[in-house]
Amino acid sequence: MGDGIWCHGGLYHRSRCLLVRGFSHSHQQLASLLSCWQGANSTTLCVIPTGPLVEQVQQLLPELSLDRSTTFGALTIKILPFLPQPDYDLLLSACDINFVRGEDSIVRAQWAAKPFIWQIYRQEEQAHLQKLQAFLQRYTAGWPQALTNAIVNFHHVWNTEQPLQATWQELEQVLVELPAKNLLWRNKLESHGDLASNLVRFVEKKIIIQRNFS
Repeated sequence: MGDGIWCHGGLYHRSRCLLVRGFSHSHQQLASLLSCWQGANSTTLCVIPTGPLVEQVQQLLPELSLDRSTTFGALTIKILPFLPQPDYDLLLSACDINFVRGEDSIVRAQWAAKPFIWQIYRQEEQAHLQKLQAFLQRYTAGWPQALTNAIVNFHHVWNTEQPLQATWQELEQVLVELPAKNLLWRNKLESHGDLASNLVRFVEKKIIIQRNFS
């Protein structure tokens, strides 16, 4: 995949290695994705920030080291400390695909213009899945059907904790197409302007201030 090198905390991204950033809550089907990466024909480097996900990976792969990179077949895992915001953004930009959770991280991932998988915060009565579907509908508007299906299907199984291997293989086939789409998406978001400027324009249009010189 990418040819970039990102050095921080001992991480070295080699060329032709799929660089994945994992950051999520625990996942019932995580073992199926790790197994897929372990048995792949190409190599994967997965960097995981310190947190609950590391504990689950340690249970699945007891040989995992917290201090250095550990290799399991075609998969290498590196545990990273939490990073300052500028370094976090650099990491997002260096990765070939970012697994992110929650609201702030998905915003940062979109600005990075790299492929991402969003683990949305869960809500009662599965309301979060409707929110996710609405986002994906906007995000993939105008995409080829095969590309849309791959990204939507993986988001669905990721957020409903279903087996991941088949949908990951489907997504992997189209990963090369996603950076260009994400760059267009970021450009579209930027065209709306920033919040502060938009609020000023809104006030100027909607509110008439009567000057009183008495």
